[in-house]
Amino acid sequence: MGNRHCKKLSSSEVDDLLSRCSFSTDRILEMHREFVREYPSGCIDREAFMRSYESRFPHADSEFCDRLFRAHDADGNGKVSFGEFLVSLNVAINGRAEDKLRWAFRMYDVNDDGKISRTEIVNILKVRRYSYLLSK
Repeated sequence: MGNRHCKKLSSSEVDDLLSRCSFSTDRILEMHREFVREYPSGCIDREAFMRSYESRFPHADSEFCDRLFRAHDADGNGKVSFGEFLVSLNVAINGRAEDKLRWAFRMYDVNDDGKISRTEIVNILKVRRYSYLLSK
């Protein structure tokens, strides 16, 4: 998904996002302006994502945050573009249950083998328990 190094979305990029999201053109352009203001390169690298997440959730588990980053980084290039961010946000807000499950599956299938192993499930539960204990 383009727009990695420019400050303005092309009409074809907007059309692509409109076809993949439930947001209006105006809302997409508004969110893009905010995104570029915070991330001038047009994408978020792993370290910036971790810093941003941890600033919003001070007791965040770094392993969970890393999995969250991987789920946003749909093309696996180590960066989250505006398009990847917007599509993930759209799934969270407007997605069907099936879309949300696919997204969550991608987050927890750590080795990308198309399965969630017993070890991956145990790690999920450990992270969830740790997060729960910190919230008390």
